[in-house]
Amino acid sequence: MDVFSKKICISADDFGMCRLGNDRTLFLLEQKKIHRISCLVYGEYNEDDIQRLVASNAKLDIHLDTETEVKQEGSGRGSVARRGLYFLYEFWFTKKYLSKKMEQEWEKQILLFYKKFGKYPDGLNTHQHIHYFFPFFRVLIRLSKKYSISYIRLGKNSFYVPDAVAIILDILRIFDITLLKRSKKQTSDVLLSFDWFRQGNFLTIETLYSRLQGRNIEIIFHPKREEDFVFLSEKNNF
Repeated sequence: MDVFSKKICISADDFGMCRLGNDRTLFLLEQKKIHRISCLVYGEYNEDDIQRLVASNAKLDIHLDTETEVKQEGSGRGSVARRGLYFLYEFWFTKKYLSKKMEQEWEKQILLFYKKFGKYPDGLNTHQHIHYFFPFFRVLIRLSKKYSISYIRLGKNSFYVPDAVAIILDILRIFDITLLKRSKKQTSDVLLSFDWFRQGNFLTIETLYSRLQGRNIEIIFHPKREEDFVFLSEKNNF
């Protein structure tokens, strides 16, 4: 059985970050190689892009962010430790990311999504996974209930991958999972990202498929990146 079975959900992130990413995502979508698309409401896309997304069978999620404008980024990885420490510094000392402020900003983005797409998003997630931080995860749950959004990106189970981001998310998930269960919102059994297997050209996940068999798996890709786009373009079975 191909690793991309019916239980595999391919998610494309960062729609709206750049024209190249948009075009590649739309191409993959029309090739039926993507199941979910996460859109930045402050991103750049036109009415034709929106119509093509809405006309597809893909789930349209919102990729919530902390800023009111999207900045182009490279690999998006950087130093995990440096970015994490800087975020905590801003959270605790600058008050830039107060939960109340984030809730107001994210609700504003959800309403803007509705204005642009004519519907509320099918799912909620955030740029650079910041909703895993428990104070923000509570905000996400409240908003999901208020706007009847059924899907939250989290993953019910840890899946140990030797990657710094994966390990941090596994730790943060411990604090979120009880609240998710109480909310009765949907999520995948396992969440993975192509980033975490980049050095192995994703062969690692194929060798681990027997351990994942029977589970619903969400795998995140960033089509604006060459390696992600090439890999998805060359896969035939989803």
